[in-house]
Amino acid sequence: MANATCSIVLGLTLVLLGCGRPLQPLPPHSTGYAPVADSLPAVESRVTIPVRVDLAPMIEKAQSDLPREFSGGEHPCS
Repeated sequence: MANATCSIVLGLTLVLLGCGRPLQPLPPHSTGYAPVADSLPAVESRVTIPVRVDLAPMIEKAQSDLPREFSGGEHPCS
């Protein structure tokens, strides 16, 4: 019985102490060393990539797929 009472008291104590203020992180330890940030020069960089595409086969395919005659009404956009 004393063991159960001790467990209950210990549990309640932990719950009450745990419901207090939130834990705060510890401040970092000062080592006296301050890292120096290297300043990098501002450099503009460009890459030029020439691209060549032969569109002749695509144009021929598009021309062959399109009908030669318009079979619409007087208003071709409708």
